[in-house]
Amino acid sequence: MIKTKPKGSPSRTPHPDLVKLRLPHQPDELRYLLRFCKASAQMPFSTVAALVRLAEKYRIQALFDEGLKRIKSCFTESLQVYDKVEKKKGSTLMSFADTDAIAAVATARLTNTPSMLPLALNMCCQLDPDMILNGVARANGVVDQLSPADRLGCLRA
Repeated sequence: MIKTKPKGSPSRTPHPDLVKLRLPHQPDELRYLLRFCKASAQMPFSTVAALVRLAEKYRIQALFDEGLKRIKSCFTESLQVYDKVEKKKGSTLMSFADTDAIAAVATARLTNTPSMLPLALNMCCQLDPDMILNGVARANGVVDQLSPADRLGCLRA
């Protein structure tokens, strides 16, 4: 917690030495961060992707590494591993839906992890053309979209 108070700030909190800090993030993403533990329990892709975005922004390396490990357990370079996780829609570390493919592409680009792109883009190519063109909304209303080049590639496939 932040225990210093800016000069001239009125104290309206129950604890006068504490300062409210407004964060420009979706509340659900911050909840995921606060609930995160290194347990081996399976997590949904949407949660893991939110954690990776926060870890990248705030440079939380352990969280970043754990999130990428979970995502790569499904969006892998190995076709044999992918065949298994695709049938189950997940690994022991992470579950996913076909519509998560667009966010997986965005995550691969954000984290500079090109090894995830072949399978993620292949999954995008299988989506309804409307989803390819307009993207997929997260639970918080933010829409994940492919880049124009990726959209064109998927529609041509």
